[in-house]
Amino acid sequence: CTLGLLLVMALAVLRGHLKNLPRTDTESPIWTREFWMFVGGMLMFASAVHISFQTSLPVFNHFLEPFSGWFERLHQSTGSDLARKLAAHDLAPGTDFDATYHAIQVPLAFLFISITAFTQYLRYKSNSGAGLFLKLLRSLLTASVLTAIVSWTYGFEAWEAPRVALLFACLWSAGANADYIFQGLKGQWDHAGASIAHIGFALVIFGSVLSNAKKDIISQNRFGDLAMLNESLSNEEDLLLLQGDTVALGPYYVCYQERRQDGIHAKFAVEYFETLPASYATGQVVSNEGFLFQCTEDHTASPRFTEDLEDHWTFVPIPNERQKTQSKPWSAGKPGPYAFTLEPRIQL
Repeated sequence: CTLGLLLVMALAVLRGHLKNLPRTDTESPIWTREFWMFVGGMLMFASAVHISFQTSLPVFNHFLEPFSGWFERLHQSTGSDLARKLAAHDLAPGTDFDATYHAIQVPLAFLFISITAFTQYLRYKSNSGAGLFLKLLRSLLTASVLTAIVSWTYGFEAWEAPRVALLFACLWSAGANADYIFQGLKGQWDHAGASIAHIGFALVIFGSVLSNAKKDIISQNRFGDLAMLNESLSNEEDLLLLQGDTVALGPYYVCYQERRQDGIHAKFAVEYFETLPASYATGQVVSNEGFLFQCTEDHTASPRFTEDLEDHWTFVPIPNERQKTQSKPWSAGKPGPYAFTLEPRIQL
């Protein structure tokens, strides 16, 4: 009923103002600033609709609940998996951000930011596409070179091509708008507000993409299965900390000290310690994830066993009794000097 009332109100407002909407006798040329501003607005709208839909899935469950019986009968008669999900009315956003969000948002962002790269060179109400490519050539070449350098430096793989394309669009937009300030506006900074905004927006997206694309997950749980506590938790990305226990966390050792309340937040004091790397000698046998490995040369341990596996360890397929009894669990080292304290918090 509420949705119907809102729809009727929206249609009534639209009908009342329909006669005041501007009309033109001719179509707008493609290479005008207002046309590409409209395209950019539609891309932003599509992005907002996608995000709103994904984050609103739990709300849809309340609307689906009264129809669960009908969807269940539809599922039983047709075997439709969609009908089964609707009958269960437990929709939720996907936990795989690459599949749920990035697959849609990255292409939309690439198109939108690419538009901000050249719209400043266009004029309102007149077709101004002639010579546009030559005006943008310098920024295109610069962005291509910088993108190649960034890709080589950070080691992007082939499947990350959409992210690399977005990085290119950001660099192109920043370069093209900076070039426009000096080439088109002749350095008139009081008229450069739009170009400065485009540069800032492009650099923010560039930093966000770069930091998220190359993040390194250092929390890996080695005791028990966290999925048994909550299905959204994973031993590959999360870590269980017991109060007073000290465990390895990437290049550090961490110790959960205490929980305290600060207003509406609960804070957890976690101390970080430097790692004193362990040293392993040739012939030494260690266990890791239920398997035995023998050291092939003297070395200092890296933060992760997998980083040393290829160069310093060999798998022992059939260990003898001595290897079984003398093997010790592999460790990157032991806690060293105190480094710092972090206090992550949650809202109560």
